[in-house]
Amino acid sequence: MASTALGRAEDRDGDRRRDNEALIAADAKTLRYGFKEVANHPCDQAEQFARALIKQGWAADSLKPCQPGCRVAGLTARLTS
Repeated sequence: MASTALGRAEDRDGDRRRDNEALIAADAKTLRYGFKEVANHPCDQAEQFARALIKQGWAADSLKPCQPGCRVAGLTARLTS
């Protein structure tokens, strides 16, 4: 586990995800992600970002998943059915 003066990298990733969820709930316009989060789990971040876009008025059916198993596909299927 990588550790720095700021704490473990895994903890920071979880903190950012939780912070982003709070920002979505508060209708904030900025979400923050780390390189490892996006590089290692891009569909997780895309699903969270898609929910933020939908909350801001984007049509769910305009969001395209990268592949059939992408979490964005599940989100848009739930919201457009």
